[in-house]
This record gives sequence, structure tokens and C-alpha cells, in this order.
Amino acid sequence: MEIKPRYGFDKIHFGLTIAQAKSILGEPEDIDADQNLSEVPDDLTTVLYYDGFSLSFDKNVDYRLTEMLFEGEQCQLGKIKIGMDEEKMIGIAEEMNLGDWEDPFVDDEDSDPEFADTTGYSFDEAGLTFLCTAGKLTEIEIYVPLDKNDKPQWPVVK
Repeated sequence: MEIKPRYGFDKIHFGLTIAQAKSILGEPEDIDADQNLSEVPDDLTTVLYYDGFSLSFDKNVDYRLTEMLFEGEQCQLGKIKIGMDEEKMIGIAEEMNLGDWEDPFVDDEDSDPEFADTTGYSFDEAGLTFLCTAGKLTEIEIYVPLDKNDKPQWPVVK
């Protein structure tokens, strides 16, 4: 599965509705309907879970696809693959010219034990975050970039 920042993968791209995604991928393994993933009370998201990835649809943009999270070893972004060594991933990411990346953020046991020893590398221009745990790439997250007015920049689909 080839991940494309600012777009998605295969026929799945940012801006799809839940029904459109299901018509392409079939029924998901699980659905979390209208969960709140932020501190904003009305910031609701529906998440569809498939084998190795999940798709998030944001209520604030009429439940359009705004975020994708990849965890399966079949997922890759160029030469970057889930499960690879963190240092190797950093080197390849720098070669890919993904834009400036923010200082890595580190979660510790005090914030959430599930994410202890997790480091994240965010490339906001590309709408991309890599999460590494115990020195290995464990997740690739892509999200629809926002313009200066916080409006989604949907991909041009051909």
C-alpha cells in the first residue's frame, strides 16, 4: 500500500465521504462513531478501522475524510516502511524533501502509558507525522493540510 501525503492511497483520498470510502474498501472491521478526539466539545470524528489502517471523518467538514493512520507492515511511503529503524527513517525522510519538520515530540509515561517511549516527527507542509516507539517506526499519519484560514486543502483528483 503506497501512501501519498496530501492525497491518500490507491483510490482513497482526502475529501471522500464515509459511504464513498465503504463502497471502495467494503465494510470496516470496526467503527467508532462520533468520538471526540480533542478538547473541543463539538469536534466529533467517525473512525473506520481496517486491517493495518484507519480513516477519520470530521463532523466539522460534513464527515469528509481528513486523516489516515497506517500501522500495518504492508504500508509504505516511498522507501519508508512501517517497522523500519527510526534512524534510517529519519535519513530517508530528510532525503525526500518533505519540508521542514518540527522538533520531535516525545510522549512519556506521565501523559499516556500507551505512548511511553514514543517520538513523533511532524511535517506540517506535507500533512504528515511519523511515530516511532522503542526505535522503530510504528505509525504513519497523513492529514489534509489546512490553508491560512483553517480550511481543508482537498486534493485535486483526476
